[in-house]
Amino acid sequence: LACSLIEEARSLRRKYATFLPQAMHSKASTGTIGGVSTDSAQKRVEETKSPSKSLSASTFGIIPWSEFKVDYERLLAIFSDTHVWTFTERRLRHLCGLFDAHCALNHDLEEAEALGHWPPPARVDGAVQIA
Repeated sequence: LACSLIEEARSLRRKYATFLPQAMHSKASTGTIGGVSTDSAQKRVEETKSPSKSLSASTFGIIPWSEFKVDYERLLAIFSDTHVWTFTERRLRHLCGLFDAHCALNHDLEEAEALGHWPPPARVDGAVQIA
């Protein structure tokens, strides 16, 4: 149950991670928005609407408030689920144990690297002769 809820949360994250808002400008508007003239912004919008681009003239990124609210409430419900909390706490304890094992195994190497004391390189005989 927890894994399916976490996968649902990941899909919501992907949905909003790739969201790129695009402002719509009318040709009659002039002025500046964020230090950029609206005329130059209008030219960029028209360039993206050209037939040579993959975007069609009617597509722009706006997520309706009702859809965002439903997604947000679903995400809150996922985060408040006890199965998800139990799973994430258990996973966190597991990852902390792995990190502690990593620190125990690599303590000497990391300390030598921090101090700048490197072990001497192993000697390798590069002149292999086949008789």
